[in-house]
Amino acid sequence: MIEQLKKQIEQTEKLLAQQQAQLAQIQNSRANEQQKAQQAMALQNQIMGTQATLMTLRGALLQAMTVEIDTHA
Repeated sequence: MIEQLKKQIEQTEKLLAQQQAQLAQIQNSRANEQQKAQQAMALQNQIMGTQATLMTLRGALLQAMTVEIDTHA
């Protein structure tokens, strides 16, 4: 369970890094300001979702680790 959560966290962190890189590309693109704003807003929504997922996974990992410690104490 713990190893699976760690793998999911790693994958989600990679996804977040990719999304942040895409956001930087959008902001540095030559598209007009309105297009850039629309694309950036859509991507920022995705980033917020990914960050929420990451927080949930980290919370689940912490809980799983705490349970494991309690059962071995």
